[in-house]
Amino acid sequence: MNLSSFRKRKRVNCGWILAFFSSLILLGSGCSKEEYDLENLSTDSLLIKTALAAPIGDVKMTLNDIVKHDGIGGQITTENAVINLAEILELVLPLKCTFGTHVTGYDTITGIDLNEYLGESNIVDSLHVASLNFEIENQFPLNAIIKIVFMSEEEFLGIPFYQDLAAPDLNIQIDIPKAKSLTNLSEPISPAIINKEIKVGGSAQADLMKATAMRIEYELILGDGQACYLVENQYLKLDISAYLKADVLLND
Repeated sequence: MNLSSFRKRKRVNCGWILAFFSSLILLGSGCSKEEYDLENLSTDSLLIKTALAAPIGDVKMTLNDIVKHDGIGGQITTENAVINLAEILELVLPLKCTFGTHVTGYDTITGIDLNEYLGESNIVDSLHVASLNFEIENQFPLNAIIKIVFMSEEEFLGIPFYQDLAAPDLNIQIDIPKAKSLTNLSEPISPAIINKEIKVGGSAQADLMKATAMRIEYELILGDGQACYLVENQYLKLDISAYLKADVLLND
């Protein structure tokens, strides 16, 4: 056997041996089982997708209710007199009103907490969709303008107060047509009905989740050249809810 053939065979044998051990290593690693301790996996937070409708509040205002509200203003104009709103409770209805009749005031809904519907201990990871839904009935034969302002509860020197939230999407105005004027005072009143959805986007979504109260400002107006009858139990009614679609971290 010459030296060159021995070296060549030696190299072949070494290559075969290396290949053999490499296969053993790969086989061993391929057959190894990675074990998971399921009992020790973290379950403190679980991300879920949720969509829900959350009631915010409702209010129903008759003439008797309106005069008791804060910020009441305006007057009732008849063919013979201009009547201060403070005297409404003393008026005999039905009452024929003419141009110049207008009523302003506001009411406040407190105790709003949209986080309650997502779970107080849970964390909103991201809010994909937020909208406000308004169902409004106007039985007054007066055009109505409703302004909705969301507020958060703050504190200064230990004194709590409500602060208007700055987001323009949370300062809302809705114009509502008047109900049909009655020609026969014994006939049922057909209210004007408005259903309106307002999308809330951007930073206003975070402000909406901070809201703890809502101020409802209203104005009732009789147009130029018009006349109508105010009768007992006419009302302005609002029902307000929110639709939320979010990713939520569930906590124990």
